[in-house]
Amino acid sequence: MTPPLQFTTDALPAPVRTEAWRALYGREILNVALDPVGDAPFACSFRAHALERVAFVRGSTTGAVFAKTSDLAGGDTLLLIVHGGRHGAVEQCGRLAELAPGDAALLHSAELGRSIHPEGVDFLNIRLPGAELAERLPDVHDRLARALPAATPALALLTRYTRLVEQLPPGGGLGAAIADHICDLAALTLGALPDPGRRASAGAARLALVRADIRRNAWRPELSIGWAAARQGISPVYLRKLFAAEGGSFADFVLGVRLDQARARLTDPAWRDRAIATIAFEGGFGDISYFNRCFRHRFGMTPSEARAEA
Repeated sequence: MTPPLQFTTDALPAPVRTEAWRALYGREILNVALDPVGDAPFACSFRAHALERVAFVRGSTTGAVFAKTSDLAGGDTLLLIVHGGRHGAVEQCGRLAELAPGDAALLHSAELGRSIHPEGVDFLNIRLPGAELAERLPDVHDRLARALPAATPALALLTRYTRLVEQLPPGGGLGAAIADHICDLAALTLGALPDPGRRASAGAARLALVRADIRRNAWRPELSIGWAAARQGISPVYLRKLFAAEGGSFADFVLGVRLDQARARLTDPAWRDRAIATIAFEGGFGDISYFNRCFRHRFGMTPSEARAEA
């Protein structure tokens, strides 16, 4: 992953915002024309993340119509638009699809078309390689300009996965794997049959979301496999299988996270005045003897020794 590209019109005078957006981004990066809608000054902000073969942009804009005109059409790129406004529509290949909040639709870079947002919109646009999606979904072109309901499970997973990706630091060598996951989730969103490969990608994305949720909530006494599964809309049995597929378990992961967080606090000067037992209890451990035993097994030292070394 490369560092994200950020853009906002906020620092630009209102009279030049539209032309600046067209010149700098509409024709150089996004390859779409822009026509603002309404009397309010045009405003747009977004943050773009580029991966290997895939990119996604999350942002907001005032009322506007974005058009793929004949001078801008070309290539073999698919754009999955996730619409966050009240009312919107997309038009391509002679079809017009109205979009409710959270709905999505697919457009192709080589076809003339429009994305219509009369009242402004928060958006997520995911750029996908056309050839790769066609391998996963041979009739992908038949899916252009058709509304995908917000309640589509794979769509919800895809949007949440992009949120997780946004939190990752640049680099790390994960770009190719993340791009594969996004392409597989996009194919499932568009209606591809869940073959083993796509199921694996969906499972990996789901497990990444569960792990991130556990890290945020490891301190909670109510954290259990049932609690974590319910927050993801899956069953505890399925969650156990996700961990087992990677050679681990829910309980081991939770324990590891709690221990790592406890050690970070023990070595943090800001926590120097907190008793070790307090750190253990506030970190989700109900038994100080168990905490001490697990801490020594994981780190080869006692909590007191870890604090003394800091």
